[in-house]
Amino acid sequence: MEYVAHNCPNCGGRLPTESSNGLYTCEYCGQSVRIKGANDSEAVTNTDASKATLTLTYDASHYLVIPDMKVTVNDKTFTIQNHNKLTLILEKGEYDLKFKSSVRRKTVHLVVDKDNKLQIGWNRVTGKIVVEVAQDSVQYL
Repeated sequence: MEYVAHNCPNCGGRLPTESSNGLYTCEYCGQSVRIKGANDSEAVTNTDASKATLTLTYDASHYLVIPDMKVTVNDKTFTIQNHNKLTLILEKGEYDLKFKSSVRRKTVHLVVDKDNKLQIGWNRVTGKIVVEVAQDSVQYL
């Protein structure tokens, strides 16, 4: 059985590994999170029209050593391991996402006005962090 780590969308803390009904409660901040499954495209659902879902997928399987990716949004830092997703529910608006892994850093400014998906990886030639739009819903400024 493959273990897939999930992080809390509120504080970034690691969620418990077991749940009988797919509903997890973060041990750090108390946020309730429903996880549909490891292969589902959305682990967290948003029902508030004033907010949007931002899903970050970190997939850098072409390298021998793959460090964790740290993502900072509004002064909150989250950690994503390789082959994992982080889903955040954000107020609609403009954000600076700061990515950091090992000594590499990248900042992406984006407008979140509807649900978005970003793919995070590495440029094989330069070794820089690459953030690509996985769905045509993010506007870069």
